Amino acid sequence: MSKSFTFKSKDGQPSVFSTMNPLQPDRTSVSVVITFPEYNKDSNTFIISCSDNRKRRCQLNRLAEGYAEKLFDKLQKAYDKGMVVNFVAAGGNDPDVWFYDIVKSSFSNIDNVKS
Repeated sequence: MSKSFTFKSKDGQPSVFSTMNPLQPDRTSVSVVITFPEYNKDSNTFIISCSDNRKRRCQLNRLAEGYAEKLFDKLQKAYDKGMVVNFVAAGGNDPDVWFYDIVKSSFSNIDNVKS
């Protein structure tokens, strides 16, 4: 049974919304800002639209138990605050498509972010 996640818009209104190569290193995306976070209940996936016009996906069934809630909180905070972040993909996967984590970017504002 999957849990339902609802990201909230910046104004507080709700908007409904294991890797196959474990020996490969994590890869990190360019610095971006989250423009629209979604949760797809059918596929149990976070789908995150970003300032570089890409949508990154996290399949929650591949996360360790309890980690989805922590990741949800990190994504919501980054979205609410307009934080510049980097997405992290495991197993050598493309971080412009997949992710399992986000980290705060070393860039402090959107002017330095590649779009």
